[in-house]
Amino acid sequence: METGKQGGQPGRMYFAASNGADGFVNYYEDCFGEGSGVDRLYAVKGGPGTGKSKFLHDVARYAMARGWVAVYYACSSDPSSLDGLRLTGPGGETVGLLDGTAPHVWELTLPGARENYVDLGRFWDSRALADQKERIRALGAEKAASYGRAYRYLHAWGDADGVLDSLMEPLVDDTRLTALTLRILRGMGDKPRQRKKPGQDCPDGTAGRADRSGQTQGEKSAPAESDEPAQAEAIRPRLWPGGYLPTGPLVLPALRRAVSMSGCVRLDTFDREARRLLLVGDRTGMGYRLLKHLLDESVQRGLPVLVSYDPVRRDKVDGLFWPETRLCVLNDRLTGCRDADPGDADHPAESDSGYCETRQLSLRRYVDGAGLRNRRTDIREAITLRDGAMEGACHALSQAAQSHFALEEIYTAAMDFPAKEAFTRDFCRQVFGE
Repeated sequence: METGKQGGQPGRMYFAASNGADGFVNYYEDCFGEGSGVDRLYAVKGGPGTGKSKFLHDVARYAMARGWVAVYYACSSDPSSLDGLRLTGPGGETVGLLDGTAPHVWELTLPGARENYVDLGRFWDSRALADQKERIRALGAEKAASYGRAYRYLHAWGDADGVLDSLMEPLVDDTRLTALTLRILRGMGDKPRQRKKPGQDCPDGTAGRADRSGQTQGEKSAPAESDEPAQAEAIRPRLWPGGYLPTGPLVLPALRRAVSMSGCVRLDTFDREARRLLLVGDRTGMGYRLLKHLLDESVQRGLPVLVSYDPVRRDKVDGLFWPETRLCVLNDRLTGCRDADPGDADHPAESDSGYCETRQLSLRRYVDGAGLRNRRTDIREAITLRDGAMEGACHALSQAAQSHFALEEIYTAAMDFPAKEAFTRDFCRQVFGE
């Protein structure tokens, strides 16, 4: 893995989708849609093995060499490939690129005005692919069947996890958990915030986002002028995937875990960025309750926060990162997770924030001990069922990988890559300049 900056600031990497109990779920609209801070968007089209991920990597390197800030979104099924990219320039403009093919199909809503297609299919030999039509059809069916089995296993995981929730619900002291939430967030969001005129743009070019009441976040609140020292101001562009901190309350999905074709994997961007890191070691679901309290309180205070939703159950929060203070709280519940291989992404392996204060946080004291002992057998059975379902899901996804990579080989053999690379260079010059 390359770790150099390639002339720009190092990139951050997250997942923007997940394989879970509800099937395939993506957060593209939050990360790339209108109101996300992306000014121009390119949806990359092409089959497996046509070089979509390499195209994104090449574009990132070109832009970073010219001072743009990169945020990578890894593929949740194959973390060595990219699903998307956000690039923010020195002037604050943000360009987004994403893999717009199934299962995360992206159709243009403002074609030409904001969004454009990048078609890599123009570089394949259709006649060569036609000769492999039946093989392609068979591999596609095998891959779909494997994913179908995986999603049924993940649905079973979610059911077993729901049983565990029902067992733990009566045992939790929510009053004490709320008090813990307030202690963790002490001092955050206490500064008065100036009201913002409707439609006024944020520093990163993002207009205030509308909530369910129809009121924009910019209308509700904006931070007072910063009184941070110059040293803190110097790192501001590194804190938020849009390049700058937002001016109003904003929750941005940034998943750190995925159930992939190579098993349960995690990305370490949250860990590397943190100055204070709280690790909640818990397999009974208590950690999720704390993170839900923290997220609700952060939204109420108008604190910008990156949210890692659980990869299997999207209704649960797996981790939180507050960019203004670099506080990070992670739920270390999924066992057997290994570090994901980020492929060619240019981001450092070491901590960017220097010293990081790390603490293990136990939530046992917030649970009725006697009740927990009485339900120990039921809890153990639910966890066993859940672990067995995850093992089955990972096995099914590994079978999907065999079909997927066989498809990639067919399409790769039919590609004119020299022509595609020449196109990439022209695209970069057109979008980012010489």
